[in-house]
Amino acid sequence: MDKDIDYVLVTGATGNQGNATARLLLEKGFRVRAMTHQPHSPKAALLAAAGAEIVLGNLDDPAVLHSAFVGVKGVFAVQGSRRAESRVEEERGKRLAYIAKEQDVPQYIYSSVASAREKSGIPHFEVKGRIEKTIRDLNFPSHTFLRGTFFMESLLDPDLFPEVVSSGKLICPISPQTRVQMVSAEDVAKFAVYSFENPTLMNGVELDLAGDEHTFEEVAQVLSIAFHKNIEFASVDMDEFAKLRDLSHERRHNVERIMDWWEAVGWDIDIGGLMLASRNCGIELKTLNEWAIGQATKSGVYSSSGSAISS
Repeated sequence: MDKDIDYVLVTGATGNQGNATARLLLEKGFRVRAMTHQPHSPKAALLAAAGAEIVLGNLDDPAVLHSAFVGVKGVFAVQGSRRAESRVEEERGKRLAYIAKEQDVPQYIYSSVASAREKSGIPHFEVKGRIEKTIRDLNFPSHTFLRGTFFMESLLDPDLFPEVVSSGKLICPISPQTRVQMVSAEDVAKFAVYSFENPTLMNGVELDLAGDEHTFEEVAQVLSIAFHKNIEFASVDMDEFAKLRDLSHERRHNVERIMDWWEAVGWDIDIGGLMLASRNCGIELKTLNEWAIGQATKSGVYSSSGSAISS
């Protein structure tokens, strides 16, 4: 890929993963075409100021997608929404891959989820496994799957955990003893950029990513110390959580299956081994402590006298 001529198309460019990837690609000197359904948002404006070409994203319109692929030699594909049905996510994910192949895009990086290939019974996971299969079958010259776990950014998502900010509560229908592996979107971005820089080395790599593991009680402690605010974990039953979040039937089913799976199985990534291997690529994975301190620093509430509990 010629950084001076060729574009990397980043979908979901104003979401956590897409935005982090687009920003890091720009810092590394890549030409970025940032696709978003919010082209006039502050995040899009910042990307444009950094040199990205902003395009309106519509993964349901093949004509829009064909236009977006002009001059593109690499794709970072992230799609899916908590508001979109699994069927819609699957259609969009496959459509994007098919059109990329039609346009002879040589490198395709797909943001998936750890355990996508397992029979988990979780629609949110299994749909990504089917999209992965489509990408494999298309035989791109280089493809990479970056499989995230629970995203640390979700903890500050006002749709998922609004009470963290509003009332100092982390409400989740999960047992206080259940440990969950997690990763930051910025770390996924680091591996995406590394993959674009090393397409041959990363061809066929399917990498599960996690930088830390905590119970939600421990998560609340980390956030409390980093943000200098008392945040308590509150475990609620699924009925109460579904009512609080006004979950549709499908979203409730997804959340319930994920919680059941976390408690019965969960991810089992060798985080220590991954951290050591990542350092050989020049990548340092963030712990929850480090991520939380970074977020608090950005918001101006963290001081050097603060500290967070050890992992």
